[in-house]
Amino acid sequence: MILVEMNLNELLAGQPPVNHIPDARRKIRQHLLDSRKRLVVIDDDPTGPQAIHDVRVFMDWSVDTLRKAFRTNDPVFFVCTNSRSLSPADAVKVSLEAGQNLRDAAEQEKVEILLTSRSDSTLRGHFPAELDALISGRGTKPDGIILIPAFFEGGRYTIDDIHYAEQDSEMVPVHLTEFARDPAYSYQNSNLKKWVEEKTGGSVKAKNVHSVSLETLRKGGPEAVVEQLMQASETTVFIANAACYEDLEILTLGIIEAEGKGKCFAYRCSASFIKARGGFEDRPLLTHTELTPGNTPGLILVGSYVDKTSKQLQRLLDSGLAEGIELRIEQLGQKETKVREIQAVFDYVNQMLGKGKNTVIYTSREIQTNSERNFSETGSLIMQSFCSVVRNVDIKPGWIIAKGGITSIQVAKTALDANEAFAIGQILPGVPVWRLFEKARWTDIPYVVFPGNVGDEDALLRVVRVMKGLFGE
Repeated sequence: MILVEMNLNELLAGQPPVNHIPDARRKIRQHLLDSRKRLVVIDDDPTGPQAIHDVRVFMDWSVDTLRKAFRTNDPVFFVCTNSRSLSPADAVKVSLEAGQNLRDAAEQEKVEILLTSRSDSTLRGHFPAELDALISGRGTKPDGIILIPAFFEGGRYTIDDIHYAEQDSEMVPVHLTEFARDPAYSYQNSNLKKWVEEKTGGSVKAKNVHSVSLETLRKGGPEAVVEQLMQASETTVFIANAACYEDLEILTLGIIEAEGKGKCFAYRCSASFIKARGGFEDRPLLTHTELTPGNTPGLILVGSYVDKTSKQLQRLLDSGLAEGIELRIEQLGQKETKVREIQAVFDYVNQMLGKGKNTVIYTSREIQTNSERNFSETGSLIMQSFCSVVRNVDIKPGWIIAKGGITSIQVAKTALDANEAFAIGQILPGVPVWRLFEKARWTDIPYVVFPGNVGDEDALLRVVRVMKGLFGE
């Protein structure tokens, strides 16, 4: 592929104009409510509600928990399996169990579900294995699988079947980004048809993957989408192109009609599609007043190791608005040095919070593995240590920012004893804020779930400024 630098407008120059359907999202929401179906989002990390508001997030998937979720009568809810942090075998095991429990709970509560597998907009995740396991556990084979990785708040767009990430205002095919070099989820294709063939090991050929193009969406509208989707059979794979929410609204209206005519689909998507499929209206970013942080200083936890996060961390530390301490990965390999390192870090954090200073705990910025530990095992060791530090923080912070999806869910579950949360909205585009439910250790403070791959270099600093009531000064 020859890379020619283009911004989004230049890339879309040859495409048909956007097709706006008035009141589309309200109609979609009303149809979902009238159908009494539940959009159940099985999320491979906790950042899925990053484009929507007022949804519950469950952190276990037992039949009892899922029955409780159905009884809330919420049309949309999330179940975070955190499978992206697991090995392929464990991710399949967890996904199969989640699918089986979802089937049993839905049967007992007599509800229909719309199966949604939410994953990373930069194509990292256990595809197709975990989706296959979810489908197998659920016990209903869909006519089609629809892939919708566009995530506009994070600068991810699918145009002419090529998936792009916006970087410094330029559109970069995702296989040329650092995300495609992730040690656990590397890939070589930005063309999604070829990506599907690559990830399925050739069992699904690129030539057999169907594409819902921008031309279909914008010229043909929902009717053209329906015509295409009605061709689905035996888990046909569809790619949905999308460059704005109007595209996803038309796609959703077409899906609804095709499902009404008897077709069954499983969705593999990023966060923007959930906003469209759930009919969520836009809402302004959360303000300091709405967040109601406590009067004590904040705790910032940085586990994500991607370059974007490292630059954001440095900007925050350079600002003087927070003191930082590194959790050194090289000290965690042996029991004696691990115990000393964890104690040194939480002692420092307690000291800084006690002095009224916002405090950052961050992991070593380099990915380190050795012959005795692979990447997954190293990540697990780091998270165990991170959670041990947070468990030993004695002073309740006024707010928490957890940077990185795996960091966010592991700290919430393991260090703060949370099993349920409520996503109230976003503090920045693509950055959701939770309230942890009553059984958690700290329930009445904002908990920011900050994805590792979202935001410019000043994004983390801006969140801290909002929490301190300094934004705009």
